[in-house]
Amino acid sequence: MQSMTKLFSKPLKKNEKELIQEELRQSHTLKDKGKRHAAVSLVFAPKDGEYHFLIFKRTFRDDDPWSGHFSLPGGVREKEDKNSLSTAIRETKEEMGFLLQNQDHIGGLDQFFIRTKNQVLDFSIAPYVFLLDEVPKLKTDPVEVDTAYWVPCSDLFDLENLSHEPLLQKYPDLKLPCFRSGEVFIWGITYVILRNFHQKLFQAFDREWSDLWPAYQDYP
Repeated sequence: MQSMTKLFSKPLKKNEKELIQEELRQSHTLKDKGKRHAAVSLVFAPKDGEYHFLIFKRTFRDDDPWSGHFSLPGGVREKEDKNSLSTAIRETKEEMGFLLQNQDHIGGLDQFFIRTKNQVLDFSIAPYVFLLDEVPKLKTDPVEVDTAYWVPCSDLFDLENLSHEPLLQKYPDLKLPCFRSGEVFIWGITYVILRNFHQKLFQAFDREWSDLWPAYQDYP
């Protein structure tokens, strides 16, 4: 764990970045099946001596099924979007107030379909990974964003930040895996995406992973 934390405590070397890019390139295949598509941005930037990733807490809204959750920037693909990558870049600009550049894009994670406890929905999500040279200035959308956070990558490699908790009122006996870093509390879709990145990162450097982050057996 310590070596992976050390990796993200300084700017990535060219060969390190290439190893990550190659792993993400192999894993990211867009099927664009289903009636609805969405894309999200997993954005990394150096801050306080190590890389951080961007997350935000959603505002409480009656029309948002993920109201109050912690999420990655992103949203539903619109007709004007050239592709899912364009969706991720546009939505990040709308929500966070800065424009991602194509050269910052280093690859993607596994596309997946949203699931409830009883069914797989006809709604796919494509996560894209971006690596920035510096922390961008944020101008968040007050309608969608309550608070934005930069979470240190060292917390991703600290297994003490993982737990199982009963998070659903409808299923009080169902304890779900989650990740916590200070005020940030991540579960559900965003947890699945971060877990996938964690796995791909270990694979890129030929490290043993062995389900370090618990999987969702029943996705809520």
